[in-house]
Amino acid sequence: MNDLPQLEQRIREKLAAAAEKRLDRQAEIAAEMQTREERLARFNGEAERWMTSVVRPRMIALAACFENARLRGPDVARPLRCVCDFECNAQFPATTSLELAIFPDTSLEMGVVAYGVEILPILFQFEKKDQLALPLDGSTEAQLADWVDRKLMAFVDTYLQLGEVEHYQRDNLVIDPVCGMQINKQFAAASAELRGKTYYFCVEECRRKFLEDTNRYVAPPRGPS
Repeated sequence: MNDLPQLEQRIREKLAAAAEKRLDRQAEIAAEMQTREERLARFNGEAERWMTSVVRPRMIALAACFENARLRGPDVARPLRCVCDFECNAQFPATTSLELAIFPDTSLEMGVVAYGVEILPILFQFEKKDQLALPLDGSTEAQLADWVDRKLMAFVDTYLQLGEVEHYQRDNLVIDPVCGMQINKQFAAASAELRGKTYYFCVEECRRKFLEDTNRYVAPPRGPS
């Protein structure tokens, strides 16, 4: 029985040590959170500068080069994201979107710029994703600009393939009614309207012959039976 006070004292010492350890850990967590908040503030400032001075101006320039391109307005929920949509049309028969977004790495010490392309339907191979990690030291703008320029030029090369890949251009293939050659109407040298229909020609000479004698190349419309 004489050992009970000593046992209680030992238990209380253990509890005190555990409590002190918890306090130390709480202080460490608070310091870590403070550090992360400072790093996050630094990231947000640098990433916003990257977006406004490098990324978005280049996306605006890209969109201005395509009549079917539409740059989305700034997203309040995701301000570090810039997206350009390309509507499907005869020349580019696919729905396409290009995105550049900026986010921090897990340590909040680097900024990551992500490149993403979506083309639907997918009928050929292309680079869908890539990313670049840069330190948040304020000296990386030139490197970022060079990388974005290369990515945008790579996208243009990819997007132009929509006008060349046969699977996308099947609906654009027509027959020159004069010479019988199959041509892509996007590259036809001439065209003519007759009775509400458009005819395409491989050369201007075929168009001239067609207009001189349309009955030779086009069956007359059937009358009422």
